[in-house]
Amino acid sequence: MARAKHLTRCQPVIDNPVKLPYTLTPSGLPDGAFPAGWTGSTWTISSGKGVCSPTLGAELLPDPGLEATYTDGVCNSLTKSHAGVTCTESADVHGGSKAQTFLSDAANYYIYKYLVPTANTWYLYSGWAKRTDGANSKVYLSAYQAGSGPKTSAVSNPYTSAAYAQYSLLKRTYDTSNFIYYAALQKNTGYDTVIVDDLSIKAITQASMLALRKAKANATVKAQYTWDGNGSCGVMARANAASNPNTFLLAIYTRFDTYVYCCLEKCVAGTWTTLIATYTNSPGSGGGGIPTNTQWLEIRCSGNTIQLFQNNIQVGTDQTVTDVPGLYAGVFSCGGPQLEGFFVG
Repeated sequence: MARAKHLTRCQPVIDNPVKLPYTLTPSGLPDGAFPAGWTGSTWTISSGKGVCSPTLGAELLPDPGLEATYTDGVCNSLTKSHAGVTCTESADVHGGSKAQTFLSDAANYYIYKYLVPTANTWYLYSGWAKRTDGANSKVYLSAYQAGSGPKTSAVSNPYTSAAYAQYSLLKRTYDTSNFIYYAALQKNTGYDTVIVDDLSIKAITQASMLALRKAKANATVKAQYTWDGNGSCGVMARANAASNPNTFLLAIYTRFDTYVYCCLEKCVAGTWTTLIATYTNSPGSGGGGIPTNTQWLEIRCSGNTIQLFQNNIQVGTDQTVTDVPGLYAGVFSCGGPQLEGFFVG
């Protein structure tokens, strides 16, 4: 009888090969979990879209409904930046019994407050607002912290709705220095009257914004989203783990001033570095518009050379990255974007 062959301890275990290219098209899939091979239980297929429902922490604002006493027209849980800001208490509310009216007479005036955050943490800042007079579209929800990402200053879509609508933005803190949140920020000249109500700031578990699968270090990773400017979305490459990685490359869409930026960041053992941050190529090169759902956001990895592309046009310049060697790739989202397509190859 022939003796059975067994692996000896010195023989290597060979990892299963990764079959590329790989494409995910949610429109062709039934509702439910992502296909086999993906991690990320917060991501599902719903009505032909990939959607993420990330894990949010407790409410951090002491008076999110703006129900405190109003002094000279300003809610005591907010502060007026300049005398040229006109504020009144309003009974035209989204919730509760009070809301804050805002009208500026100069650019870069605002109503705001400070929050002491946790370092290196993602936060979702949201609020409800309506515009009651004017058509200039220069008032925003906003947040700022020196050194933070993806941009130090983040803004929402401009307040334009005649009925209450929710506006949101995604922010990652750098340290525990003051996180400044603006309930209404007048960015440029052209002045509208707005009412804001029901603000919210909650920390987000980073891993809950991700869905990842095995890929290769040298690969092109790209995604398409339906995104209206609220929250953020992106694509991840060279992650060092299938869930909760701490070393990776991340390309992300973010609002900045009246434009949209696409940023390329690297995270190495939890330390972030912004490599590229500039306008999107929507509708054309450097246009800075909100991307359409047919435009790709992509990271191209070849050895130590990393490139960022959007709408099939390179963004910024080639980057040299030597300290992000991971083998996982996937998608990133918070605040409502819907995944239309994903490719790695």
